[in-house]
Amino acid sequence: MAKGPSMAKTDLLLKQLILTCSHDFAEWLLKTKVQTVSPCASELPPPVAVLRADQVFRVTTATGAKVVLHIEFQARKSHKPMPQRQLAYIIRLAEEHQLPLQSVVFYIGPGAGKGDTGQHSYPHAKGGQIVSWSYDVIHLWEMTAEELLKIGKLGLLGLLGQTKITNPATTIPAVIAQISGVADDELRGKLLELLAALITDKELLAMVEKFLIAEELLVDTPYMQRLQEIRLEGIQEGVQEGLGKGRQEATLTTRQQAILETLQFRFKPSKSTLAKLKTTLTKVGNEAALRALFLTALQVETLAIFQTELAQQQAQIQN
Repeated sequence: MAKGPSMAKTDLLLKQLILTCSHDFAEWLLKTKVQTVSPCASELPPPVAVLRADQVFRVTTATGAKVVLHIEFQARKSHKPMPQRQLAYIIRLAEEHQLPLQSVVFYIGPGAGKGDTGQHSYPHAKGGQIVSWSYDVIHLWEMTAEELLKIGKLGLLGLLGQTKITNPATTIPAVIAQISGVADDELRGKLLELLAALITDKELLAMVEKFLIAEELLVDTPYMQRLQEIRLEGIQEGVQEGLGKGRQEATLTTRQQAILETLQFRFKPSKSTLAKLKTTLTKVGNEAALRALFLTALQVETLAIFQTELAQQQAQIQN
């Protein structure tokens, strides 16, 4: 059974995602075009003790300005309140880099950082404020998948599983299709792996993993090997229940199976419709045609549109 990541693992995965797509994250968080993004040492020198930040980047914006981008991840529990931690980070980073600084806290998991606005101060004994500090706060658990998609940054799609997904039958296939279109094999595989690893909902995770298996995008990796084991343990269970038991049926290839499972997840067809789709799919053996049908299943708005495309493919085969 698919399991969501622990906070420690989530923290590591988020760091990998941002490091992989640091340019996209920098432009999003700084709200400006950037030229370069370079990681900096995350261990800030003491005056008293070493202070380890989650991630620190030195960024050159499109106008040539130099800024420091500091990112922290926080779940509901924290040994020290985040405002006090952020004040310490800000002071050390200012001393170390002596550049304009933007600090961002991502709160992970329902309720995390609910009362944190990012605006804080300490009062002066004589009135007013002796010191005030601020940082950007992003409550990922309050953010919707639609908001994330509107940003239009491919690298941010890995955060999808940490947001609110109100319409997974549309959102998940759309995200998979976008990432599948990345030309760079290594980047595409990394984004898909991180997308799956950061999903906490078990049903959504199982669906994404089926897509990864069907596309064979993570070949010869431990992650892909684990997915193959899952498939051998019974990845066809949901479809077989929908088709009914006790009758002889043709065997589907991996990609044909993925198409059928995608249609079942998105459109919930009746048993008879599902059986007809399976019978028709078994007659499509051309790999290019199956790949086109798989992308169609991910993207079409209705089952009827897919059925029309499938009928056209079948007609071409018969001719």
